[in-house]
Amino acid sequence: MFNSTKFFMNKKNIAFLWGSGAVCNSWLPILNSIKPYHLKKDLSIDGANTLLALLVYNMRHHAQIIGTRQGKVFERAMEILKNTRSSICQQIKYYQESGQMKIHKEFNDIVQRIILPNCGRLLLVTTNWDTIVDDALFTNVDIKRFINSALFCTHLHGNYNDPDTLYLPTEVVNERYRLKSRSLILAETMLQ
Repeated sequence: MFNSTKFFMNKKNIAFLWGSGAVCNSWLPILNSIKPYHLKKDLSIDGANTLLALLVYNMRHHAQIIGTRQGKVFERAMEILKNTRSSICQQIKYYQESGQMKIHKEFNDIVQRIILPNCGRLLLVTTNWDTIVDDALFTNVDIKRFINSALFCTHLHGNYNDPDTLYLPTEVVNERYRLKSRSLILAETMLQ
């Protein structure tokens, strides 16, 4: 019989968590996707977070106060939400493919000095919408050679490959404006 407690006690397990600080220029695609809606010339990261949160609050307002997911105002708000997510994903894809987003130089040092010598199993967890770090780890020959388990990465806030999975600032799984079937899919995506 397999003894999971003994198995995991004999393995060196590392959970590697990261956010936007691991990637150079990680906010540029988000800033560029929001700039057309912002009247000021310069938009800060805090300003972008605020605008995205306001979009979520607006959706909550329409779903709760109006109490329905129908009507022209609600439909227009949903269209703006969908277009914003799509624009963010398109910008991330562009910046990622053009090489304008990349891992900070210290990243490889962390992998070589901390992860590889101490790891038998690796769990990758990120709040980023991009896949810069996952791609770097999945293609790292040393990691493939020294880590015994298959690599798996979970994007807690969604992934640019599927705009519907993006969690915007302040957004949660069970939003009144979201269909219940979509909420279940998002919850399952987070748990994979």
